[in-house]
Amino acid sequence: IKLNVGGYQFEILKDNLKKYPDTLLGGERKKYFYDDDRKEYFFDRDPIMFKYILDFYRTGDFHISNKSPDCIEAISDELAFFGIPKEFVSSCCCENIDFEHKMEEELDDEGLDPASFGRKEKLYEFLTNTKSSCAASMFSYFFVLVIVVNIIMINVETLECAISKSCGEYYENTFFIIDSFCVAVFTFEFGARLYSCPSRKAFIKNGTNVIDYIGILPYYIGIFEKIFESNNVQLEFLITALRIFRIFRVTKLARHSDRFMNLLKSIRDAAGELGGILFSFLALMIMFSSVIYFTEQKMSDGPPNKPSQFSSIPAAFWYTLVTMTTLGYGDIVPVTFLGKIIGSMCALIGVLLLALPVPIIEEK
Repeated sequence: IKLNVGGYQFEILKDNLKKYPDTLLGGERKKYFYDDDRKEYFFDRDPIMFKYILDFYRTGDFHISNKSPDCIEAISDELAFFGIPKEFVSSCCCENIDFEHKMEEELDDEGLDPASFGRKEKLYEFLTNTKSSCAASMFSYFFVLVIVVNIIMINVETLECAISKSCGEYYENTFFIIDSFCVAVFTFEFGARLYSCPSRKAFIKNGTNVIDYIGILPYYIGIFEKIFESNNVQLEFLITALRIFRIFRVTKLARHSDRFMNLLKSIRDAAGELGGILFSFLALMIMFSSVIYFTEQKMSDGPPNKPSQFSSIPAAFWYTLVTMTTLGYGDIVPVTFLGKIIGSMCALIGVLLLALPVPIIEEK
């Protein structure tokens, strides 16, 4: 049988279709889509999605990888159109298709009251979907403004405002009030999402939520230290170290940018390929470092009292790294003719290697 799906030609044996008479292609309903002039069945559907439908008739199982770039909801629509029950979805892929069933199981595990879930669902939609209402959009803009103000404050407080005093120390009360307001907003938003999320297990396991928690934790530890007036040196060092994590609050902006989230998803989907490129980069870095070390050590024409800048292979890592990434600081350079040729090859290969992730991420 010849099938035309969205302008793309497909062929499949009739016997494979007849195995499933209750589906669109296996039953008599497909005759309404027959084109007498072209002698083929025409379906105005997505040909890319149709590959999953065709594989189902050939193998008897419907598979969809959780790493697939295709939209799961769109695939569910194709299942409904072609009349393929979800019972035919392979057990290994059920969690990717049946969202409602998975949601119900998570709610049962959490012991949430179905009667009160309506309010929680609306609150979660308000906090996570900026397009759900005008109020949600306004809150999103307000939240982004608070994040920007907080990030600017973190940077400005390190500037010098007086002799031997930073702005954070000179205007300590002002910065404390601003930081307290920002953290209060962050805490409210984080707590509201935790309260209203469909699954607290999934919420806690989510990396962005962990970063959000780490971002507000230093403030409360600092408050605890001030209240009890602790002079513990180790605690003060811990608070100072944790203050560094405040800058992670900038990641909150990611949830309010669809393009940034799509970029992160593309990088995650391409993790395998990018890992291979990273391994190749490290291997080439070690190789070039070894070659240029021995070249500079054995062939240097400099005076004996002026040893080569490449004192060891690990010391050559820095030169190779900045050369392959086209930074080229110039603090360490080869002096021999052969060393310069090797350095040029290192730069050219680095450019080619760094260009590889672009088409991979774009494809994902």
